[in-house]
Amino acid sequence: MFDPDWQRENGFIDWIVSLDLDLVITGSLDGVFLPRADFMILKGVNAVNPNPFNASVMMLRAGTNSEVWSEFSRDAASKIEQHEFPDDQGWIWHMLPDASGWQAGKEGIYGFQKPGWPNEKVGFALPDDARIVSFIGKRKPQMYTQLAWVKKHWVEATRQ
Repeated sequence: MFDPDWQRENGFIDWIVSLDLDLVITGSLDGVFLPRADFMILKGVNAVNPNPFNASVMMLRAGTNSEVWSEFSRDAASKIEQHEFPDDQGWIWHMLPDASGWQAGKEGIYGFQKPGWPNEKVGFALPDDARIVSFIGKRKPQMYTQLAWVKKHWVEATRQ
């Protein structure tokens, strides 16, 4: 995603949005991907991991922040702070510690049952303003198909 050669080869000339496959789009995305910075990432959904970033939702202006790619190596990645294992969001945090982003539970983006999820108000129900729900860690949408909103927005979409 951060490699300018890959971007050119694949025709990316403006914005790139990266969404994990294990998230559920539950509403209109109008206004969600309005850029406020050259790079944006989901923030504040990690319950145990001290990393403020979660790479399940990201957006990048093509041609920017190429150092995330060019300075990466296994050796460099092995030397940075990690939670349980080295991962992409750890490297991004290392390279872009002040990155802009979407705060969990605001702007319609949530991590299911993670910080920002209004458990005391909705429990497992879908928050009224939800547009994207990311299933982070061991939780996956297929584990929650008994929930009407998962069945509607994820199960039905996978059958099409």
